[in-house]
Amino acid sequence: MKSETKNTYTDEQLVDLIVLEGRSEFFSFLYKKYQLIVYKKCLAITKSIDVSEELTQDILCKVFDKLKEFKKQSTFSTWLFSIVYHECINYLRSLKKISHQLYDIEEVDEDIELIELEDLKVSRLDEVLNLLPAIDKAILLMKYQEGFKLKQIQSILNLTESTTKMRIKRAKIKVLKLYNDLYSK
Repeated sequence: MKSETKNTYTDEQLVDLIVLEGRSEFFSFLYKKYQLIVYKKCLAITKSIDVSEELTQDILCKVFDKLKEFKKQSTFSTWLFSIVYHECINYLRSLKKISHQLYDIEEVDEDIELIELEDLKVSRLDEVLNLLPAIDKAILLMKYQEGFKLKQIQSILNLTESTTKMRIKRAKIKVLKLYNDLYSK
């Protein structure tokens, strides 16, 4: 039998041990592996240490309760990040911090897209990201910081490919517009 003090299992094997064999003690491996990652993602979206700590605990409890629903159609981490994203956005919506209206991107000059986000100064970009609505910030963090592929983002957001591309494009345009408004004077 493999040592149970050190994790030698994949995430998916751990889920099978927990769900199929009723070995709930194996959840501690998933918990330890993802606790800090979940916390950092919550903090990036909510911008609150206290809220992020609370959401992290709530999310990991919810993940444990929902393990039976994990169908392995994506990686465990993608499934987990989907829960993280939705819980954070739902929390912010409950505070009415997120507008349900889409920004009118027609007012944005399309030439602004010629600049790549990677070309912007990091310190300034961080400031601009903090001015964005949480949904836009989250999608850009998934794409550019986490390096998620379009399919992963699409799966996490439960959107079509074209809708996902449009949301990324709109969020990127908002960043570039804010950046130009703040720093090109």
